[in-house]
Amino acid sequence: MENLKFPAMFFRIYDRKTASGEITFSRIGISKSAFTALCQNEKIDMTADELSSVLAKMNLSEEETEKLLSAYKEWIDA
Repeated sequence: MENLKFPAMFFRIYDRKTASGEITFSRIGISKSAFTALCQNEKIDMTADELSSVLAKMNLSEEETEKLLSAYKEWIDA
């Protein structure tokens, strides 16, 4: 993955996995408000545990998970 901001990275994976039927919005457990904020490239209020739970439910590889967590921290701290 290139050096993308968290929302772009998240949606690249999310779109691929929903298109293939691997995941659904309701299955990953992200709130509608957080999802809408991501769509609008706005910061979201999620704890590390909440984010980790969402990412785990997306069945990501270890590398994808690490990259998304790192991008999230960088994006939130900016």
